[in-house]
Amino acid sequence: MPHKTEAYKDRPYPEESQGRGRLILMTGNAGSGKDTVMQTLKEIWPASLGRLSTVRRWITRPSHASEPFISVAESRFFHLEARGAFWIFWRSHGLYYGVPRKVKTWLDRGDTVILNVSRDMVETLRLRWQPTLVVFLWTPLEVSLERMARRGREKPDTEAYRNRILRAESLPVFAEADLLLDNTGPALETAALLLRHIRGREYAWERKEGA
Repeated sequence: MPHKTEAYKDRPYPEESQGRGRLILMTGNAGSGKDTVMQTLKEIWPASLGRLSTVRRWITRPSHASEPFISVAESRFFHLEARGAFWIFWRSHGLYYGVPRKVKTWLDRGDTVILNVSRDMVETLRLRWQPTLVVFLWTPLEVSLERMARRGREKPDTEAYRNRILRAESLPVFAEADLLLDNTGPALETAALLLRHIRGREYAWERKEGA
């Protein structure tokens, strides 16, 4: 990784009307530290930037201390989806993920909302909402493996674990991200870099919102 960050790229406006809030999409391979960086960003978020909202996703897997989410059976997940409980949902690595509809309420009122999402959903969410910033956290494979082993959520002898490793090897970076951050070091350092980028992007966001 020769650089800590890469400049964001301007994106076309979505077909849907723009809202007041700002959406940050956090992507990265397993073990890259997405949830840790998100929580750290929330801890250092200044009041001058307004409200930063995070949300627990609904996921069809057993709960685990390493990740804040709501565990739900597939049948219950589909029932919730049919009732319109999710703003958006997707399937990844054999699991279903749902983002509750209240996220749209937060965006409409002007919050900055940060979501941990699969990279496969990035373009859909870019069309769903603007302004959007897509962040990709990068770590060397050996660091990701060490973190995965430490959190103990994935079992190395499972197909899901092997698929995550194969994806990290074949897709070490995400070219469609607006911002690439090296998260090999402390999460506080990474979160501070992200915050600095958000501060520098304020004018572009305000300009888009008023266009």
